[in-house]
Amino acid sequence: MIAKHFDRDPETNEVLWFAAPPIQIAHTPAPKHSLTYLHFLATKRKQESEDADSMDVDGESSTHGKRKRTPVPPTVTETLAAVLKDMSKT
Repeated sequence: MIAKHFDRDPETNEVLWFAAPPIQIAHTPAPKHSLTYLHFLATKRKQESEDADSMDVDGESSTHGKRKRTPVPPTVTETLAAVLKDMSKT
């Protein structure tokens, strides 16, 4: 009963089967996060990097033996706000 749902060889009427999956398959899209969540993550990472940079003891960095952190670029929201502010001045 189930075999009727599968393709068959027109000459022998046998069910067609293959040893490997098809090469071109539909991939499921990657999960997408909301802009609110992405903004939250960006500001959280930026705050963590600022906190790590500000924790010095006697003028020495607290990240002794660790790789130095690179500055976090501004988020898209912060960049857009700056651009809109500059545009409103002119």
